[in-house]
Amino acid sequence: MWPAGVGGGVKWVGVSRGELAGVVAVAALAGWLAACGDDDGGSDGGDGGTAGADAAAADAGVFDGYPGAGDTGIPAGACAGGLRDATTDDTEPASGTTVECVRFTGALPYIRDSISDVTYRYCRFETGEGDSFINLQGGPVIIEDSELAGSAGTWVRASYEAHGMTLRRNDFSGMANAAEWGVDDVVIEDNFVHDFGDVDQEQHADGFQGGGQNLVLRHNTVLLNAVWGGTGAVMLEGDGLVENNLVAGGGYTIYVKDDLDVVGNHVSTVFSDTSGEYGPVYPESLGAGGSWENNVWHDGPNAGQPIEAP
Repeated sequence: MWPAGVGGGVKWVGVSRGELAGVVAVAALAGWLAACGDDDGGSDGGDGGTAGADAAAADAGVFDGYPGAGDTGIPAGACAGGLRDATTDDTEPASGTTVECVRFTGALPYIRDSISDVTYRYCRFETGEGDSFINLQGGPVIIEDSELAGSAGTWVRASYEAHGMTLRRNDFSGMANAAEWGVDDVVIEDNFVHDFGDVDQEQHADGFQGGGQNLVLRHNTVLLNAVWGGTGAVMLEGDGLVENNLVAGGGYTIYVKDDLDVVGNHVSTVFSDTSGEYGPVYPESLGAGGSWENNVWHDGPNAGQPIEAP
């Protein structure tokens, strides 16, 4: 069973953020509030977080071997002429379009359900507008080597026909959720998610949250600092592979269910000795068709020790 108010992947799409969140974080995590800091993830709209403590830890080599600020986002020299401002052709592209070296500061991309094969590369998505998300309704869509920089309402949502979404080598900061989806064939790998912002009290905050078939969530760093409604660094269901991720924070750090193979993940104590406020993994959250292998504490007093299967 999920905690009260947490629904399945398909039910998470096509609804408002308030409906999506229900009462999960308000009921479960009301006492767990951020105590410090401003966001340092490059977001003009970021409004919470732990003052870059997680990013600084990664840069200091605490998380060697996992994605960090130095190997995600826009690579140095990728855009020789800098970033240009987005146009309507960038926010609502035709099928087969590749968009590179663009800064989105107002409207974010909207991919209609009739559109396919769109790539965003070397782009920066930043907005101070409330609940503003990259709206993927068609696909496949690739977002890679880019920066997504808040505010708390900024996120990636894939629904309807947006099967085949790929998120790769991106730097996420300032948002409440990095990505949510209820589609199949999703690949999320080599991303750095950090310095979350506070959502309002009707929402909850997660790193990657979704459900569907043939999911691959591989080699990401997800550091969910103490923000209002922080629930899980990953909250996943369906079938697929969750492999070699470094995660920390939230209420419980890991929520998984159904037929997922959860293998070789590392849980950090960078925020708490228990990683999440209540522990590293939600009890009884993995279905009978899933597997749990070689998931260990990354650091802290139990570094290298296995984490018990849910």
